[in-house]
Amino acid sequence: MKYVGKDGTPVFYLSDEDFNQKLNEYLKDIPKEQWPRYMQERPLYIYRTTGIGYYPNGMATSEGEIYIRYRARGDPELLAHEYGHVLGLGHTDNFTTMNPVGHKRFGDPHNLIPKTKANFPEIWRKHIHPHEAYRHTLIGGLGLMTAWAWFA
Repeated sequence: MKYVGKDGTPVFYLSDEDFNQKLNEYLKDIPKEQWPRYMQERPLYIYRTTGIGYYPNGMATSEGEIYIRYRARGDPELLAHEYGHVLGLGHTDNFTTMNPVGHKRFGDPHNLIPKTKANFPEIWRKHIHPHEAYRHTLIGGLGLMTAWAWFA
């Protein structure tokens, strides 16, 4: 599945198999010592044997293409992170959108999420907005249940 942003940036959603193939293809020309820490042998070994750790769900190429696993299509921070690479930003150890590990992304000092939403409105509408709607439905439902219990 392919989408193109207003600025011409293509985003491809790939199956796990196709994504892993694309990732390995991309990494084959990069010396292993330059790979991200989570792609080094020891962390990969731990991930493969225990399932604990991190394995990428997205990547941006030097040609300005974004590839994302189809199952991760509803993650706004992931899309914003990869778009940040297209815009020239690198990884950081800070707890921001540009942290390479998804569960360490809390802040957005570069305003990547609004920029991503503006550049990829079709993706936002089809894949990300529904997930936000489910979250709001859950919160609203819990609120109604609490009100009902309070007044019952």
